[in-house]
Formats: sequence, structure tokens, C-alpha cells
Amino acid sequence: MTSEDFIDFKSMAGKVKNLAVDDDGEKIPWSKVRHVRACAQDPEALEIKTIYEGSTQRLNLNRRKRASGDIPDGRHMKLIVGQAKPGISETKKKDLISLCDSGQIPAMYKPFYTSLPLACAEDQPDDEED
Repeated sequence: MTSEDFIDFKSMAGKVKNLAVDDDGEKIPWSKVRHVRACAQDPEALEIKTIYEGSTQRLNLNRRKRASGDIPDGRHMKLIVGQAKPGISETKKKDLISLCDSGQIPAMYKPFYTSLPLACAEDQPDDEED
């Protein structure tokens, strides 16, 4: 997977209103949910199971209620494209590479660690302790 494969669900989360009742009008017991499935063929719905071998409940995320506002359309989900890939600090990268060089991390992982991007200075948390 790459960073282009991720979708910005946070922008949609505030608009989704129906998370309590399935298509049959039954309440979804979220504390007992064992399996949640989202299909590419039907991006506006989730299939939910409370028992592994049991039947699924279908939850339509676009189910309209009275006087509901704008409901997101799953076909127009905003992709997180063009955003900078997350990075690590220069110090962490040097430490990881030195662990590869010393043999504490297997050498086969060194190309991965050397390819990690560095984070911008404003993205870094302050390391100063009071």
C-alpha cells in the first residue's frame, strides 16, 4: 500500500448520521460487533456481524432521516492525494541506520530505513523537557 491508497474519512465522519439502526430497523449493538466489512461495490454500506458464523446486518450510511442535511456520497470520497508523506526526524533515521550497520536490525531492512522521508521541522514535536 502507498499513501495514495488512503481515503480521508475524517472529512466525511461529521456528515454520516446513521450509525445506530440497520436497514431492517434493528438497533446495532456496537459493543458486541465482531466483524465489519466494507465492499468496493457498495461504498455507502457496511456489513456487520455480531457472531462470526451468523448472518450480517447491513448498515446504510446514507440512510436519510427527516430534515437531514447533506449526506456524503461514497462514490465521491476525497482521496488523500498530494499530501506530503509522513516522515521521521533526522535523529531517528540516523539511529535506525546505525542499528542496521551494527547488525541489531537485519541488513535486509536497511534499504527501507534509508528510503524513509524526513519530516519537516514544523511537524516535529518539541523534544525539550522541563
